[in-house]
Amino acid sequence: GNLVLPDGITFIGDGAFKDCYKFTGDLILPDSITTLGGTTTKDGCFYYCKGLNGTLKLPNGITSVPAFTFYNCNFTGQLEIPSSVTTIDDRAFYSCDFTGVLEIPEGATNIGNYVFSFNNITTVIIPNSVTDVGNNCFYSCNKLSKLYIGNSITTLGDACFYAGKNIPTKLYTTNEVVKNYDWAGDNRTILPINTFTFALPQ
Repeated sequence: GNLVLPDGITFIGDGAFKDCYKFTGDLILPDSITTLGGTTTKDGCFYYCKGLNGTLKLPNGITSVPAFTFYNCNFTGQLEIPSSVTTIDDRAFYSCDFTGVLEIPEGATNIGNYVFSFNNITTVIIPNSVTDVGNNCFYSCNKLSKLYIGNSITTLGDACFYAGKNIPTKLYTTNEVVKNYDWAGDNRTILPINTFTFALPQ
């Protein structure tokens, strides 16, 4: 069944549910949580809870998602990240199998390395507030075919959108760094669209 944490909890410590792979279904986190523990390899508070297989809505009060927080949790639904989040650290959602649309909230500025690698998302929306996207951030997201990327990007890391096979991809952006990225090197064929006018989808 679902793993439901009670309202009133404000902090989940490093490795709190590490390797609890027999939990299944949705993970329900109350909005009272302001801090998720985990700063180093294998210290993520839900590290390798691979039985979790539903959707995930993060608490509205958190400002960051530490490294390895949900590493190798096999969520199959969508991920909802609140507007309070400004930083997402390395491998936070590595191999989580999220599906559908992933929207990074306006206000986020940095997305780390390998953060969303090996997920099944189809669309990514990166807002104007984001300046840096790390190496291999969306590595092997082989169902990803539509990208909206804001105008403040200064760095796209190596193999940021690398796909295991050639993926025809629609790219919506006005940013020159993004347009000049080595998309072919990431096995992505950028499809022609009518305009590079950037607007976040409503």
